[in-house]
Amino acid sequence: MKTRQAGRIRNDSDHDPSEDIAMEGRTDFGEKIDIAVKKVTNEGVCGQQVWTVCTQEDMLVALRREVWLQVGDNTTILQIVVKVKQYYDMKGAGECPKPGEQSITTSWCEQAKKKKNRKKKNRKKKKNRKKKKKKKKKKKKKKKKKKEEEEKEKEKEKEKEKEKEKEKEKEKEKEKEKEKEKEKEKEKEKEKKEKKEKKEKKKKGCFFVIKSKDLISNPGSTGKSVTLV
Repeated sequence: MKTRQAGRIRNDSDHDPSEDIAMEGRTDFGEKIDIAVKKVTNEGVCGQQVWTVCTQEDMLVALRREVWLQVGDNTTILQIVVKVKQYYDMKGAGECPKPGEQSITTSWCEQAKKKKNRKKKNRKKKKNRKKKKKKKKKKKKKKKKKKEEEEKEKEKEKEKEKEKEKEKEKEKEKEKEKEKEKEKEKEKEKEKKEKKEKKEKKKKGCFFVIKSKDLISNPGSTGKSVTLV
């Protein structure tokens, strides 16, 4: 059995397992530990910087708080023998506190706290990275969707413009047709007018009076008229 004394690890060859009180505890960091409590009647134990308590309850309180704790008159105390490596490796916490007092936390506890905080920070960073990545992905997706919608709108506008152009072309064609119709009407009117004029001319005729030689030679004779069309 190994136990911590005077800032070093030593073999406890005098330890009698029959004097142990089997117990089980858990630290603030969720680590399960097995501990054995040995009854010691030695006033010098506290001076040797052993983690000491007077009762099982006090011992568990000390274990939870990770502090040095001593209660009582130093005549009958319990020595904690811890079967976990980090407890063997923990450094001494300085001078033994006076009865009823608590001292500073051990250095391994500080390291464990730092480790815990580091893990917590890393978890938080990882979570934030995931969150950021997810947000970025969502933003990218939204941007892409918006771009696609804009492209669709542009295509629709182009289609509308094409339709308008087609309509304009149709209107132009209609105008041309109307112009042709007007030309035809004008041609018809012209032809109609010409026909009418010809008809009128035919009705009236063109009269020329030609006096024959007989009329010249025989004054007093009646003249004859010839109609030339």
